[in-house]
Amino acid sequence: YEISLGLVGSEMCIRDRPICLQNSHICSTPCLRYKITKDYWALDSNKKAEVISSLLEASRFTDVEGRLFAIANAKELMIGLNSRYLKYYVAYKESLALRLTGDVAQAKEVLNSILPIASRYSSSRNVKTHSARGHILIQHALDYSQASELDKAIELLKGWEAMSRHPSPIESTVLFRKHLLMGELLRCRGGFNES
Repeated sequence: YEISLGLVGSEMCIRDRPICLQNSHICSTPCLRYKITKDYWALDSNKKAEVISSLLEASRFTDVEGRLFAIANAKELMIGLNSRYLKYYVAYKESLALRLTGDVAQAKEVLNSILPIASRYSSSRNVKTHSARGHILIQHALDYSQASELDKAIELLKGWEAMSRHPSPIESTVLFRKHLLMGELLRCRGGFNES
C-alpha cells in the first residue's frame, strides 16, 4: 500500500499499487508501505504532524516488529519538528510496542526519558498535549501496577485531571482510561466500594 502525501483534512489517500520511485524513503511492513518523497520535507509542520500521526495509527494494524519499524520512521520524520504532543505520542506508542515484546524495562525507560518523574504533574495549556501527557501517566501507572506498587499507581492517576470542568473529547478518552485503570487498581487493593 502507498500512503500518499496528498492530504485531505486529516485523511490520507491509500492506494493499492507498488511503489518504485527513485529518491524516496520506503517503510515496508507486512501490512504497510509508507512512501516519503522529498515532497514531505516541503510540507508545513501541521501536515508533517498529520503524516506522522497517520503512520503511528496505521502501525496498530501490523505486528510488533511492524509497529517498532513505524515508530522508528516516525522518529526520523520528526527531525526539525518541535511538537511536545508528537514527542509524547511517539513515546506512548513506543512504550506500548515494547511492552508487547515483553521488554518492560525498555518501555519504562522510554517513558522516563520523555516525562521525567519530577515533571509528571506540570501542566500544558494545550489540550492535545495535556491529553498526551495523560496517556503517558497511564502507562507509568501500568508500570507501577506490574511491580505491585498499587498505591503509587493510584497516586499518579489521581494527579491528572481535565483542564476544565467540561472535558474535551480527547480529554474524555484519557479520563475514561484513567478511571477504568483506577477502578481495577482499587479492586486489586480491596477497595470494592471505592472502585
